[in-house]
Amino acid sequence: MSELNSGRSKDLSNQNAQKFADTLGTSLDSIYGTERKEIVPAFTAKDRLDVARAVERIMGNLECSDDLMFDGVPMSSAAKESLTAAMKLGLEAARLKNNETNTPKRH
Repeated sequence: MSELNSGRSKDLSNQNAQKFADTLGTSLDSIYGTERKEIVPAFTAKDRLDVARAVERIMGNLECSDDLMFDGVPMSSAAKESLTAAMKLGLEAARLKNNETNTPKRH
C-alpha cells in the first residue's frame, strides 16, 4: 500500500487487493468503487394508508359475518387486536414484496 501511496506503483495485484479488502473487512467492489447498491422500494404513506384501509375492511367484514370465533366462542378484544396486528404485518410484507417485484432494478 505504501508503494501505491507514494506513487512508485500504479497497480495492485488481485491477491494483494483481496488481502487489503479482507483486512478492512470490506469487498473488492467497495475498494474499486464498483459496488452496486440495490434499490429497495420504499413503503410510502399511500402504502400505509392502503394497508390500513384493507385491514379495516377485512376486519369489518369478519365482524359482520360472525366469523370471529374460536371453537364457537366469540373472539376477545385482545385476540381481535392481535389478529389485526398480524394482518397488518402480513399485508405490509406483501405490499413491499409487490413493490420490489414491480420496481425495475437500476444499476
